Amino acid sequence: MSQPVPVILTSTDPQPPPGTVVRDDLGRTWERCDELDGGYWWRTDTDEGPESWTKVAGNYGPVTVLEYGEASP
Repeated sequence: MSQPVPVILTSTDPQPPPGTVVRDDLGRTWERCDELDGGYWWRTDTDEGPESWTKVAGNYGPVTVLEYGEASP
């Protein structure tokens, strides 16, 4: 079942699944890596990162979910 978008999240919300793309309050987009890579967040337009959910959704947020990744089975 797919999630509705856009959704606004803060660092107190549960971290969305790997593959999710969000836009921060400064207009930058971030994608969550899979758990094998630590589940960190990378900027989509540069090699900046990795950052934690707390940093992306807290310091740069709130964030808007643009696309949800697939939840782990």
